[in-house]
Amino acid sequence: MRQTGSRRARWSSILFTFFVALHGSLSLCAAEGIRAFDLELRALVYDPFTARIYATSPGGLLQIDPDSGRVLRTFQVGANLSRVELGADRGLWIGLDDEGAVRRFNLQTLSAEEPIVVRADAAILDISPSRFDPYYLAVATMPAGSSTPVAALVRNGTVLPLTQTIRHLALDVNFLLGQANAGNIIRYSIDGFGIGGPVAAIGASARASMELAEDALYTSDGGVWPAPFIALDRRSLPNWPAQGTVTINRSTKEILFLSSSGGQLYLNRYDSARRHTGNHAIPGLEPFDPTESTIAAWSSNQLAFHTTSNLYLVNLDEVFLPADLEPIRQDLSVTNLNFSQPVEITLTITNHGPGTALNV
Repeated sequence: MRQTGSRRARWSSILFTFFVALHGSLSLCAAEGIRAFDLELRALVYDPFTARIYATSPGGLLQIDPDSGRVLRTFQVGANLSRVELGADRGLWIGLDDEGAVRRFNLQTLSAEEPIVVRADAAILDISPSRFDPYYLAVATMPAGSSTPVAALVRNGTVLPLTQTIRHLALDVNFLLGQANAGNIIRYSIDGFGIGGPVAAIGASARASMELAEDALYTSDGGVWPAPFIALDRRSLPNWPAQGTVTINRSTKEILFLSSSGGQLYLNRYDSARRHTGNHAIPGLEPFDPTESTIAAWSSNQLAFHTTSNLYLVNLDEVFLPADLEPIRQDLSVTNLNFSQPVEITLTITNHGPGTALNV
């Protein structure tokens, strides 16, 4: 009997090892509503056309099932992949640091197009593709041996000659928003020759990544910059905890923000009216700098983010649990009613949980 049990244990171990080797990742319950997968990633996006996550890694461009976390395919598109961003007409733009280049990956054919060298031997710091033109994008680079970033426009495979000192950027139809290492976010003119001069400074910000929505720019230090971006007009989202990384759920128009403070990771959610609708402290994750991570949100309740060694898949419905509010007492005190004076009403409410009530 002991020999049989030993044999079964050994076969179980072999099968478990084979499963992990075959699928390339191991799912662990990091916290309620959050699953962890052992994957070394550098950046990620979610593509609604193929309904897959795409991530850059030391081994290539990974296609990941967002439900199971399993790596479905690996595409060899170059060495030392860095940034990845979703572009127009079902394409991804990928940064190739060793080549100082960007490369478009066609999501319809699942094949890579020819690389475009932006600046030889430079690192790719940021990529902002056009939302409408599949072959138009802004790219920020850091030349080898330099601490001064250089940004350029790329159109139809050609790097346009006029450049600016920009590290973080967001490309719109008729202008470019950009920031150097720190300081003001600037609106720049753009034309057929590249990035023109500054048009307006719209406000100061810490060094921060950017997400451009239809009506505002969001930065990862909590800044909100309403359109049309022609004057100083910085605002802040309520209860923004610390510097981190930000994304916009294009399906729901929600803003989601991941930050770290005091060794604790926090996930915050805001609706399209910029009201704070969720705050969740995530326990048990390895320490990491959220500014070095990327996050993506899709559907009504799905989110993914990564550290250098793990992919995390989040079910927002399980993380942001609803509150259950019940009014239990109402006090209305009125003496000598005068309509020119305010009436004081005290309302006592109990929250039966399980979630925290916000904006009450």
